[in-house]
Amino acid sequence: MMINNQILIRTQVKFSSNSKFQKYSVVITFDSPECADNAINDSPITIGDLEIKPTYAKPEMKLRPYISPNKLYVTGFPSTFGMDELQKLLGECKISVPKAKEGEDTKRPYLFVTYNSEKDKDEAVSKLNGKELETNCVLKLLPAVSSSRNDKKPKRRIK
Repeated sequence: MMINNQILIRTQVKFSSNSKFQKYSVVITFDSPECADNAINDSPITIGDLEIKPTYAKPEMKLRPYISPNKLYVTGFPSTFGMDELQKLLGECKISVPKAKEGEDTKRPYLFVTYNSEKDKDEAVSKLNGKELETNCVLKLLPAVSSSRNDKKPKRRIK
């Protein structure tokens, strides 16, 4: 018995004598693993002239977020701050400003900061996090989270 309540059905169907086979996959989620076991044990499933043998679906892999050792998500600074003021405030680091999406509200700006070392990053957090810059502008430095260790965009292939 599997501890999975999903089964996978894969099949090829030919709709007419002139057409090619089309491949189809379906994942069915049951109320319990026992119901999925019953569907597997009662197989094959017959639909018209087609016999289908279901198998257990592999459980979905959940990606754990990756926290960069040197990168921070920074918010709470005044939108009137220029790059020079930000660089002076944050110290020696690389500042990345995400492009605003069309129609996005820019009242709450944010950016990403990459320090040369984890030690430099930790010093910046202890020195600057929670610092009030102007009325209603409290600086927040938080760990930058990405879905993978390599958060760069994939390179385009050149033909």
